[in-house]
This record gives sequence, structure tokens and C-alpha cells, in this order.
Amino acid sequence: MAKFVVNVAEIEAKGRKSVRFEVTSAWLSEALGDTEFRAPENHSGAVSFDLRMTGSDLLIEGNVESALVVPCARCNEPVDWPVEVTFTHLLSPLGEREQLPEELELTPEDLDRDYFSGEQVELDALVREHILLSVPMQPMHDEADCDPDVIARLKSAAAAKPTSPLAALAGLKANKDS
Repeated sequence: MAKFVVNVAEIEAKGRKSVRFEVTSAWLSEALGDTEFRAPENHSGAVSFDLRMTGSDLLIEGNVESALVVPCARCNEPVDWPVEVTFTHLLSPLGEREQLPEELELTPEDLDRDYFSGEQVELDALVREHILLSVPMQPMHDEADCDPDVIARLKSAAAAKPTSPLAALAGLKANKDS
């Protein structure tokens, strides 16, 4: 069930609304259940939204402050990873759709636009997306915090002279010429 829900009518009535929600370990665990990330124990973060109507569109400015536990890309041990994300998102009302052609070419503007319908907007998926995007592809401890054996192996592998992938072909050519 969605936790971060706002009523469109309340935003339309005043033209703007600011809300703040708690980001609990339970919500993080559920939202990130299909990833290798997990919520720290007894963690509590927050997400705040400033929502405004711009014509019929809904402009969302958000801020997420939370934390995750992610595996280190170097030693695979858990890393406490802070999450501090600010984002802006525009939602357009999903009106009565016309019959779309079978082959439709989308513009970059079409790909950047999301839609809402009904009287409530659920923002859980948006928060999840921005949390996931805030973690680098290879999160790592500081080198001093990683397993020393792993660091030693990585340094020795990096120091070894790399062989060319074409070296084997050069050897074949030399054998052919003799």
C-alpha cells in the first residue's frame, strides 16, 4: 500500500501544498525488496514534497534524506550509504486518450513526462526511483575500511603487466612463418 499519497484537490484549492513523510526501515525494506540494498536497522529518514499546480500540470519538488546498506563493490562487505536527493518532477493529467496509431514515434519530451489521474497521487515509486539513482554503480568503502587481503589482491592484479588480447594471434603468426 502506498505511503506517500497527496490529494490533488487540496493542491488545487490553494495552488500549493507542502508535505513531509517519514521514510521508515519497513518502507525501505518493502520498496527495495527486489534489490541487494537494505534498510539500516531502526533507521528513520524523511521525504518532503513541495507540490504546485502549473496550469493543469503538477510540479513536484522533493527532497529525500535517508540511508541504505549496500554491498561494497570492492570487498562485498556492507557499506552504510547516506541518501540525500533533491529532485523536480512534472506530472500531467491523464485525460481521455485518443486512439493512438500503431507505430508511434515518441519525442524526448514525451519520454520525460509522467502522468497522474484521479484525486490522489501516489509518490512511492518516484521516491524509490530517486533513492536507487542516488547510489553509484560501484559503491565502496574507503580503501582503509575494506578487507586488507582484498586490497592487496587488487593492487597486485593492477600491477601485473597486462597482456594484449592479440598476443596469442601474434604467436600463431610467428609459428606460421617458421
